[in-house]
Amino acid sequence: MTYEHGHVVSIPDPHERRPSRPVVIISDSDSPDHGELYTTVALTGSEHYGQNRYAVTVEKDEPATGELLKRSYVEPWVTQQVHHDDIRDVHARFGDDTMKRIAKAFATMVLRG
Repeated sequence: MTYEHGHVVSIPDPHERRPSRPVVIISDSDSPDHGELYTTVALTGSEHYGQNRYAVTVEKDEPATGELLKRSYVEPWVTQQVHHDDIRDVHARFGDDTMKRIAKAFATMVLRG
């Protein structure tokens, strides 16, 4: 299976505090090495991080397909490349409106606006 832009997937927790953590795939089929490597952004249920001005709130039932366990927050300051074999599950897929809000958060952060 090739994972797609907007998929919410589980990967091994890079901080090793729990077995896995959710991330959102932000790369697409035009990205180099698509299907082998994916660029992701962290997703958390922590309200502490959700208070950051760059965080993007996503409601539990907001995904276009599937759903989240609870209201969550995309953390645009936490990105990483993930190898295909490290992806464990697909939980949901965000629609265009949610992905546009994530893109705007990145733009605001980068442009300091």
